[in-house]
Amino acid sequence: MVELTFDRYHGFDEMTEILEGFAAEYPGLCELYSIGWSSAGRELWLVELTNKSTGEAEEKPAVYVDGNTHAGEVTGKEVCLWMIDRLLKGYGEDDEITGLLNTRCFYILPCLNPDGSELYLTTPYKRTGGGIPNPEFEWKQGLYEEDVDGDGFITQMRVQDPNGDWRVSEEDLRIMVKRRPDEFGGSYYRVYGEGFIRGYDGGEIKMAPTRWIGGTNRNWPERWKPESRAYGADLPLDEPEARAQADFWRKHKNICGGLAFHTHGGIIVRSSSAVSDNELDIRDIATYEFIGELGTELTGDSEYPSVGGNSALFTLDPKRPRVGTAKDFFFDIMGVYAWTYELWDMAGHAGLGNFRERGGIRFGREDNRSLEENLKLLAWNDEALGGEGFSEWTPFDHLQLGPVEIGGWKDKFTWRNPPTKFLAEECARAGTFMIAYAALSPLTEIVEVKAESLGAGLHKLSVVVKNRGFLPTNITEQAKKANIAKPVTLELMHGSDVEVLINAEKLEVGHVEGRSDKLPGRFYTPLGPKKAPPGRYFGGMWGRGGDSSSKAAEWLLRVKDGGEAEVTVVASSEKGGVDRETVTLTG
Repeated sequence: MVELTFDRYHGFDEMTEILEGFAAEYPGLCELYSIGWSSAGRELWLVELTNKSTGEAEEKPAVYVDGNTHAGEVTGKEVCLWMIDRLLKGYGEDDEITGLLNTRCFYILPCLNPDGSELYLTTPYKRTGGGIPNPEFEWKQGLYEEDVDGDGFITQMRVQDPNGDWRVSEEDLRIMVKRRPDEFGGSYYRVYGEGFIRGYDGGEIKMAPTRWIGGTNRNWPERWKPESRAYGADLPLDEPEARAQADFWRKHKNICGGLAFHTHGGIIVRSSSAVSDNELDIRDIATYEFIGELGTELTGDSEYPSVGGNSALFTLDPKRPRVGTAKDFFFDIMGVYAWTYELWDMAGHAGLGNFRERGGIRFGREDNRSLEENLKLLAWNDEALGGEGFSEWTPFDHLQLGPVEIGGWKDKFTWRNPPTKFLAEECARAGTFMIAYAALSPLTEIVEVKAESLGAGLHKLSVVVKNRGFLPTNITEQAKKANIAKPVTLELMHGSDVEVLINAEKLEVGHVEGRSDKLPGRFYTPLGPKKAPPGRYFGGMWGRGGDSSSKAAEWLLRVKDGGEAEVTVVASSEKGGVDRETVTLTG
């Protein structure tokens, strides 16, 4: 029996053993397979979770989740493992989970970047990318990261310099504060990342390229342009991990939504990261915001806000185009909602408010943080971590720079990932989001099959199909716009003893709404969707009234030779799944 604990970060081999254990222990619910290989030949393990006795995975609505896209964001792997553990052990014990695994499917890939992740977990290095050796690193000059003092951490170096732009704070000697333009007469420093300098001549210190490249979330063809290439990727889907991921999505049309677990900051990010909201359909924005707010509620007191990936995080400059991320590819190209979930928020734990409250992306840079904020962060380190998250500034004789002091945040497992004492809590906080989202997916169900005998072997067959889910069978308006949303079909399966006289054996009945078209906050007019006054809704008197979640069809059939015959009605939706009902007709 797999007994999974979250008191440490799991390496690739241990993760593989855990996943194999789950597949062996729950053969009716869990299937493990590889969707490809990393650059170094590691398997890209994916777990498929569904109750196989209630139908094949491909015939059920599905959600896709992955973690550890970026090498250093190892918390994502742990949340994925937590989800797998929760779903499997909850089956038969938790009614919601049991119902979901009976009717839906989960595709979970815990570690998309196993090469970079292994380097991050087993070495002091922080910039491990996709683990692909960078040929430029061996000859280009500049400062490169290295554990200079051999303490197992790469922190910072401060070097005294009369022209330096930093000074030591009087409030706490560990804190460096920016020197004011009119400040003179004190001791000043230049601050660098800990490392050595290739080609140092005593003058300007440039940054050397990183040892490893790849492992980026910007390797996608969505809005890709040559000037937007980054992290050593020359072409979209240049890296085998991203290419395997895209191939998997392409082959699994039943995926209704996706999420990638990243770190850090404590935010749930929706599309788009490349264009403004003006280019998105207003109903898609409303639905995105509604589901994002649900995710915020699930984070509890921490209140990880849901934000747009454009204005909340970036300045969109037409002269500097941004390439879309995986979630944007999911939304724009595949037509489903997807999120980047930025796990862990050290600043929030330190009492500085959530992402929005402390000023958004501004807060991330050290020179943007106030003295008071830095004091609070160090106070939290001292109280919650016993001071272990910060290395005291210690004199060291640097091979090239001479006397320096080395110290600062051990940021791999303070800022970027939670210290292990907070890991289980973070997994539980974030792991329920896509479980909740799966319950919102469309669910195609035949609710009525009526056969009326007309005599002489003739029968009128009436069928009603309903979407029992929250989201429509097309998921997004973007899917319609991109012409990738397949309509629901009704098909008759029968033997040669049945003849279809009126209507085709297979019919398109269009898209079927769920309950999301009644979302508060938006209403529809003949001119299109508009912002509604408080309390107005998509439907009812302000828009589409009645029940739009059902479709019906009729056939005229003849049973030959006056005998009995079976007819099976198959309702199929690419996103809403497949349902079947069989009736017996008497000639």
